Amino acid sequence: AGQGEPVQAGAPAPATARTAQTARIRAQANGRYPVGTVIVLARQPVKTSAGVTVRWRATTETRKMCTVRTVNGKSTATLVKRGTCRVVGWAPAPSADYLPFTVQRTYRAVR
Repeated sequence: AGQGEPVQAGAPAPATARTAQTARIRAQANGRYPVGTVIVLARQPVKTSAGVTVRWRATTETRKMCTVRTVNGKSTATLVKRGTCRVVGWAPAPSADYLPFTVQRTYRAVR
C-alpha cells in the first residue's frame, strides 16, 4: 500500500496525543451562601492556554436555583432560591489537537 507499513483492514487508527487546556479560574470557592448572594465567577474574560474564552452556565438541573450572567466580561452567578446551584465554566477544543476545558463550582443557597 505505497510507502511505509501496510494498513490492515479493521486495524485501529494510531492514537494521537491531545493537549489539555488550562485556565486560571478564580471563581469563589464551593460552599454555602445566603439566597440573593451574587458570586463573582470571573472579573474579566478568562482565556485557556489555547486562547479560547471560558464561558459560564448553570447546569440544566440547577437553573431554577441561580442565574448566570456575563456583562462586559464580568461573569456572575446569583443565588435566587434555596438549594444547590452548579455552575460550569467551559471552553470548546479549538482543534483536534486539544481537549475541551471544563471546571465546575457548587454553591448551596441557604436562608
